[in-house]
Amino acid sequence: MKKLGSYLIYIVFLGLIVYWGAKYGGELKILAGRTFKPFPSMLFASFFPVVIGVLIAVPGFVLNLNKPGSWNLNWIRLVVIGLPSLFVTCAYLMFYANLGQYLYPVLSLWILNNEVITISGIIFGYTVLASFDKVGECLGH
Repeated sequence: MKKLGSYLIYIVFLGLIVYWGAKYGGELKILAGRTFKPFPSMLFASFFPVVIGVLIAVPGFVLNLNKPGSWNLNWIRLVVIGLPSLFVTCAYLMFYANLGQYLYPVLSLWILNNEVITISGIIFGYTVLASFDKVGECLGH
């Protein structure tokens, strides 16, 4: 029953963060339209999904905290899943930072679709935290 209560509190907290983030993101878009300065909106749109991904990975990370053993970083997961998802997540920023003129053929595949950037950010945030794990220590070695 204690675990159910913890998960309920967690999901309400996560829901509130998503709600407030969506509201704030909408306000930033309106501000960008009024001031013709899109950078704050692009920055938020790029990295808010990363925060959500990290928050989704928190329960698994907390379970790892209580396991015996030493911390290990899964580099393969981080490189194979994390780096490409980070690249897509930063597509807005690269386009804004004049790297877009060099990477336009690649970036245009993602920058025209907000959902791809959002999902990629969630994947990156989750992957970063989920890449840390505890490895049990072998006896006799």
